[in-house]
Amino acid sequence: MRNIVRKWKTTGTVLVKARSGRPSKISERQRRRMVRTVKNSPQTTSKDLQHHLAADGVTVHRSTIQCTLHKEKLYERVMRKKPFLHTRYKQSHLRYANAHWDKPASFWNKVLWTDETKTE
Repeated sequence: MRNIVRKWKTTGTVLVKARSGRPSKISERQRRRMVRTVKNSPQTTSKDLQHHLAADGVTVHRSTIQCTLHKEKLYERVMRKKPFLHTRYKQSHLRYANAHWDKPASFWNKVLWTDETKTE
């Protein structure tokens, strides 16, 4: 109680002061929209988000956007490059399957599969 009275005497009000630090340029609504955009299309770049925010009249640096996304547990990841099977490899797989289609299960248990790429 004493602190409240002292605050009233020194400042003339008992309202809580504004926090220190710069207020965020990105509003809560814009932040939610950024997160939704990135979750819907993970290939969205920070430059794309920067242009979307510029359309709303907010000018921010790309690092600000990245920090905002980091706070939402969205981190930059690079997708792993997976080589596609060439036609000659598909044909050799098909020849192998046709040559060994009538083998018993004991034969297939001994086969060492080195690639797990699906082919149709």
